[in-house]
Amino acid sequence: MDSISQAIFPTPDFSPPDQFEGLAEFSWQTLVTAGINIILVIAVVVFFFIFVMGGIEWISSGGDKGKIDGARNKITSSLVGLVIVFAIFVIIFLINEIFGIDMGGLGTGPGG
Repeated sequence: MDSISQAIFPTPDFSPPDQFEGLAEFSWQTLVTAGINIILVIAVVVFFFIFVMGGIEWISSGGDKGKIDGARNKITSSLVGLVIVFAIFVIIFLINEIFGIDMGGLGTGPGG
């Protein structure tokens, strides 16, 4: 009787397929690390794009003082943003190295 019910209603296999085996080792630390890295990369790309747009505005200003000042402010703001992003990168690296806390996989602390 048991083999007949097993044949009619087989026990489902809930193990992940081969391509999803890494999900079994999921941790919040991995998620936070990936989030920090993605945010840093997006910030660098955005600030670099603003820097390039400011340079293009400066070139195409045609000598107009107001347009040059606007382009200069855009370039200055983007450089300040890039410095802040790289300072965050350095702070995360130092926290990782000094305290041994793995915040972003950016150093050789306990996780890297």
